[in-house]
Amino acid sequence: MAPLLKKSEDNMTAGTLLMDKGLFAPSIHCHYYCCLQRMKHAIVAKGTLTSKDIYDRGKAEKEGSHNTIVKLFKQQLGQSRMADVSRFSTAYAKLKDLRTKSDYEDMLMESNDGMDAQSRASEVIRIINRM
Repeated sequence: MAPLLKKSEDNMTAGTLLMDKGLFAPSIHCHYYCCLQRMKHAIVAKGTLTSKDIYDRGKAEKEGSHNTIVKLFKQQLGQSRMADVSRFSTAYAKLKDLRTKSDYEDMLMESNDGMDAQSRASEVIRIINRM
């Protein structure tokens, strides 16, 4: 199994286990990174870019690796499944917002936040897997 795919699966599993333990903030973090790693894997698996290419592009365009991965993934998704671009964008934006709150804001995350992140991550993964 490809390393990014394995990391993505591990983060989905960890996110679910953390939810079950009532650890909502780290579960959201894991669900977010599960999706980011799966997107990067999907881009690299197409064979046109390497992980290093993605990193270098993000650095050159001064937009950061996360934004570069999402931009490249949406371009790739739009080439094959345009109908999924809007659904992906909505689910990912909400997941990213939850992750930002979870990791950086001075607030506690609750069960409904964790469940929302898990649901959004599952939706993003379904879209990625259909490509």
